[in-house]
Amino acid sequence: MSERVIDFFSSIISSRELVVFVVSMLPIVELRGAIPLAVFQFKFDILKAFLLSVGGNLLIVVPLVFLMDLAEKHFRKYALLDRWMSRLFERAKKRGGYVEKYKSLGLFLFVAIPLPGTGAWTGALVAYLLSMDKKIAFISIALGVVMAGLLVTFFTTLGLWKGLLLAVLTLFVLDRVLTVILDKFYSKA
Repeated sequence: MSERVIDFFSSIISSRELVVFVVSMLPIVELRGAIPLAVFQFKFDILKAFLLSVGGNLLIVVPLVFLMDLAEKHFRKYALLDRWMSRLFERAKKRGGYVEKYKSLGLFLFVAIPLPGTGAWTGALVAYLLSMDKKIAFISIALGVVMAGLLVTFFTTLGLWKGLLLAVLTLFVLDRVLTVILDKFYSKA
C-alpha cells in the first residue's frame, strides 16, 4: 500500500523534494518510508533526505497535538467518522501502555523507535487520549521524530549492525537532552 501512495504523490507532484516532504507527513508511512524513498529512489544525499523527512513529519505534529480535540468534536458529529475515530482511538490506546506508565519519556520512546504502529500520528493520538499536557507532548513527539529520523537514516545508510550501534548511542544522548528539557519545564511549573 505504501508504494501505491508514494507512486500517487510522485505522479501529481513534480518536485521530488516535495514528494518526500509530503510522504513523511502521511500516517503509517511517515519517516520509515520517506527517508528510504529519498535515499534509494531519488538518490538524495543523507542530510537532505533527513531534513526533508524530519521537517515534514514535524510539521504535521503541530496540528495533531494542538488541534486533536477540535477535530474529534467535529468528526464525532457524523456517524461514519465517529465509528472510525472510536476504532482509531481504541487501537492507539492499546499501543500506548508504556506511554501511560512513563509519561513524556514513554511518549518519546514510542515515537522514536520506528516500528509499525508507532510514530508521530499514533503518538499524538496516545498523548491526546491520556490527556497529556500539549506542550510536553509536543516536545516529546518532536524529539521522538528527530530520533526516529536518525534511526531510519542510520539503518538506511549504514546497515543493521553499524546503524544499531550508532542508534543506541544517539538514543542515549537524546534521552539525556529530553531529561534536561523536561526537568527545566517542570521546575517552572
